[in-house]
Amino acid sequence: CSKSQGYDNIEELYKESLIALKSKDKAKIENFVTKLFPDNSSASYMKENNCVYRGYPKGLEKYPYATDSAIVRYTERLYKYALSLEARGCLNDLEFIGFDRNPDPEILNERNCKCEDVLFTEPYGLFVSKNDTIQYKLGELLKVDGKWKSFTDFKLN
Repeated sequence: CSKSQGYDNIEELYKESLIALKSKDKAKIENFVTKLFPDNSSASYMKENNCVYRGYPKGLEKYPYATDSAIVRYTERLYKYALSLEARGCLNDLEFIGFDRNPDPEILNERNCKCEDVLFTEPYGLFVSKNDTIQYKLGELLKVDGKWKSFTDFKLN
């Protein structure tokens, strides 16, 4: 049984996203996305605890490669986003300054879900550069098996 991937806290997750973006390196961005997304350990933990969020992990039975496909798709999206930020002239000096609101996690409140130790939040990270203020959300974040992961699409501006 492998140890769960993810991030210990939400601030670390957003700071790591900035490091990946600034690299403009698809391999580094893919490593970030892979760590950000639910993994086999997440699926096992959720199955053992009768926890389902937006069809995950049950959907993996029908679509076992859904996570791999999502990693490829989101890696490409973040890579293109990094290039767009560079074209706007704000990538190099971009800094993480916090969140649009306090990312107070709450217990996941999904119907038919009995997983009180799984937490949920969806903060927008705030980033500034000399040319721009940028706000983006790395999806709906769940703390599963002690690690923060993204379970939905990013909102990039």
